[in-house]
Amino acid sequence: MHGDDSETDDSDFESSMIAWLDLSSSAPTSSAPDPSTKNLCEAVTTAIRTLQNVRLTDITANIQDLHREILEASNTINKYLEGIMSQSQDSLEDLGLFASLVQPCFLTMLFSQRRIFHNLAVKALAPGAVASTVVCWVDGLIAKFAEVTVVIACGSSMPPLISHSMRTQFEDDGLRAAAQLPENWSLVPSAISSPKSSPAAKRLAIQLAFAVYIVGPRLQKYDPWNDYDTPQAVEFSKILNEYIVTIPVNESTTLYATQMLVDQMRLTYAMIISLFAASDYNLERPASPFRPRTLSGILCMIQLILGPSIVQEDDSTCITPCEQLDPAQILLLHWGDFMCWCWETWNDHRVANTECITRLTATWLYHLQGADSVPYQDIPNAHFVLDKNASAANYAMLQVLHQGVAKFLAAGQPATLQESFYVVLSSACRSIDHLLRNELVCGRKLAGAEITAKCLLGIFILLSVKTEPDRRLELKATILESLTMVDEGAFDKAISDVCKDKKIQFVERIDELILQWRRELIRSTEPEKELTDTQAEELRLALYFLIRVWHSAEGRSHVQRQPILNLLASLANRLLKCEMSPQVFNYLREAVVTGFCVLDTDPSTYIKSPKQEDVWRFVFDAGCSDLVMTSNFAYHVISTPRLPDSLTCAEAWDHLRDAITLIFRHQFMDDEQAIALLVSLGICNAMLRLLDADAATVHFILDSPWTMSFCVELKKVLQKEMDESENDHTQLLKCQLAPVGDVLLDALRYKLDSDNTSRVREDIPIISRLIYHGQYPDYRLLLVSRTLSAN
Repeated sequence: MHGDDSETDDSDFESSMIAWLDLSSSAPTSSAPDPSTKNLCEAVTTAIRTLQNVRLTDITANIQDLHREILEASNTINKYLEGIMSQSQDSLEDLGLFASLVQPCFLTMLFSQRRIFHNLAVKALAPGAVASTVVCWVDGLIAKFAEVTVVIACGSSMPPLISHSMRTQFEDDGLRAAAQLPENWSLVPSAISSPKSSPAAKRLAIQLAFAVYIVGPRLQKYDPWNDYDTPQAVEFSKILNEYIVTIPVNESTTLYATQMLVDQMRLTYAMIISLFAASDYNLERPASPFRPRTLSGILCMIQLILGPSIVQEDDSTCITPCEQLDPAQILLLHWGDFMCWCWETWNDHRVANTECITRLTATWLYHLQGADSVPYQDIPNAHFVLDKNASAANYAMLQVLHQGVAKFLAAGQPATLQESFYVVLSSACRSIDHLLRNELVCGRKLAGAEITAKCLLGIFILLSVKTEPDRRLELKATILESLTMVDEGAFDKAISDVCKDKKIQFVERIDELILQWRRELIRSTEPEKELTDTQAEELRLALYFLIRVWHSAEGRSHVQRQPILNLLASLANRLLKCEMSPQVFNYLREAVVTGFCVLDTDPSTYIKSPKQEDVWRFVFDAGCSDLVMTSNFAYHVISTPRLPDSLTCAEAWDHLRDAITLIFRHQFMDDEQAIALLVSLGICNAMLRLLDADAATVHFILDSPWTMSFCVELKKVLQKEMDESENDHTQLLKCQLAPVGDVLLDALRYKLDSDNTSRVREDIPIISRLIYHGQYPDYRLLLVSRTLSAN
């Protein structure tokens, strides 16, 4: 057992005497009301103000009224702290008061008064009497501050079944440790690494520092690093570094220690790590210096906090989380900036012993919902932690995904894996999804996106083949959303890499997935075996995944188109029989239309695929207010080299015209207006394409009175002056339609004024993007098209 687990260093422990300055002996007990009978917040605030207003010269003057006021203020604060320790609702409602108690300026004032009361206590001793330890009411508050800090951070300060005598011993040790602290608060942090400080005094100094630098700022939003009453980041970082490199940390130190001492040691290490990360962050240097001994010591501390060593175990255990958090683990995961700092510091998996960082990340992911947290803890927002350094966070999530793929391959059957594994994997995928979305909004490319996409592709396909009834639909929907946000260059690289991975066997598993669902569709035609809602959702996800793969250039070069179209044809035939519930029918109809619009771009190839007329009929039946189906359909109209018969084309014109008219008239709700703006350009381009259909279709378009009405409304949008009275939607719509609006009007006028059947515009290359719209389970895959000339 190393020295940090011993208590105070008094050699004459039993014979030592504590001289307590009892203020009540010099002044009558006040008849002031008990703070529990009045507003607690007011009482504590008044007590703080009372202590702050005390002049040090008045204390030495032995003014009785002043001593009585100090006693009352001390008692009020002490009862407030005891309320927190007992988790009293009154005390927990305003933890900001505790932040006021541990602000550097208040602690500086307390230590100044402590110095004077210590001197008074010594003078009050009988002639010839000697006390090994002298304490006063300030030492009691300081010891209580430390204990309350642990309660707030972890939910408990000591085991609930501890005996009364042992609790008394702990309190006595806390007073002795407080008495050993330096006279000035500014020197207290230096006690952490001082060779003259006892282990108990070091622990107390660490807990006070944690309250000042971590807990207080979280509760009351102040910056202790800019307070001159306390050590700054440079000085404090040196103190912590010296402590870490001089303390032997390994599992052998816990072999002969009681569990209580081991837990105490782990809690101390968790505070040291959090403080070191916070101070290192506030140094504001471009890169962290090379500190092998310090970082090695911190890694050993993390391993001790997480539990038994995982270095010798199977790599797959790196993402086995600690499901039940103990106080040390709660403190490490929920307080300070440690997770961000940790991901930035260990961003190379080749560094020795960094497996514990992956396990720590998995544990953090497992507990993101805060199910095991104390209700009043201020848990840091996961998005804030991720956004602090997106690149480092992505790398950390990537390690979890890598281990997830390895665990899938080792397990053989996904259903055999534990629930905790899926919780970690789902949280990691949601984190990746958040990072990709933020980078997309900011117009940046996430570093390592191609490797991330490869892992997501592998996980999805491994989840999809031969799974049990619990098929993790939400997890796969999250992966699908993330894959739609990866830029095409990174996605193509990911497809190329995953197809070359012989362990994943991506192409073979896709063929197996398609065959699996074709068999399921055949089986669903049997009596009482029709598709359930869950099966329909699973099939929709599988189709959307295949569509996303085929939508990329590399996907088209590695994955065969024929099997996917075969599956779409089988499903379309099944839908035409209408032997499904309305909800299932709507799910799958949209998937068939989207798949057909993406895959069926070469009608000259004689392969089995859904009939064009059937797919168009699905679109018309959905109605012109369905913007997702209409946008997907518009892309098909623009890109297909073959249009169906005149009557169907005329019906398509009516459908597109009615949809864009609804957009002109602002007939969509607020959450759909953004989609309306996105799809409006594609709809107009599709209408322009229909003007190149056969003569019968063009005559029908021109003879319809609704076409003239459409021209009037389009011209009104394009010519509308952008003044302050116009809403943002109208202005954005005008900008969106500017590249094609006038062209469409000119084309209609040209066709109306002449019998020329020449094409309105030559074939222009188009680009498209798949967008995941909505949230699971109410999500859809939107295909937005643009001509290159419109960019």
